[in-house]
Amino acid sequence: MQSRGIYDRQGELFAYLVGSAVYDLDDTQKGYVQEGYVYAMNDERLWLIRGDGIYTLKGEAVGYLGANFRES
Repeated sequence: MQSRGIYDRQGELFAYLVGSAVYDLDDTQKGYVQEGYVYAMNDERLWLIRGDGIYTLKGEAVGYLGANFRES
């Protein structure tokens, strides 16, 4: 399984991405990624993804996506 960590602006891991699904650190799916946005499970648009950066819909930095990681 390949995943990417989702880190806040201080570099602390708070979620991760597997495919297009976003999970919290308790392994509960909290949302998904589609067409450059992160959506909540209720289909509410939460964040914008630009490159590896994650931003609010107003353009304020939230954090970033880490490098791909594959568990053996």
